[in-house]
Amino acid sequence: MNVGKKLRDLSVLLTLGFALFQYQNCAPVQSTEFIDYGNPGRVGIIDDFNRNTQLKFVESEVVVPSNVSDIQVDGLCSSNQDGSVLSWRVINEANEVVSSGHSTCDLSGFRVYLSQLNQLPCGKSHSLRAQFGFDKGDEVPIVRDCQN
Repeated sequence: MNVGKKLRDLSVLLTLGFALFQYQNCAPVQSTEFIDYGNPGRVGIIDDFNRNTQLKFVESEVVVPSNVSDIQVDGLCSSNQDGSVLSWRVINEANEVVSSGHSTCDLSGFRVYLSQLNQLPCGKSHSLRAQFGFDKGDEVPIVRDCQN
């Protein structure tokens, strides 16, 4: 009688253990490393439901010190554009293209690498424009700070 009760209790515990085993979390621990996205300036939102916001630059203005010639400018893009190639160009006051290239939307972000910015004249207005195909895209002013 005592042995039968112990076997019944043991079988209930084993059945309960097997039933709850499927809810055990066996996933590896995820890394908690901090990812540095540069200056956390302003917050931008890409609305996946609004077709007019396919990409957005993170900064509202890019200031380039006079002793720096190469920089990178980061932006956000819509998640439905992941893997898509965007075009960018640097334009002067006369609306002439000074520099141009392509970047890829990856994990809802993109990065534009600009070089030879030390050749841009001080005090002149330039802008970086980026877009996917024929959409409106986004624009950010580039200012070369020659005071330093």
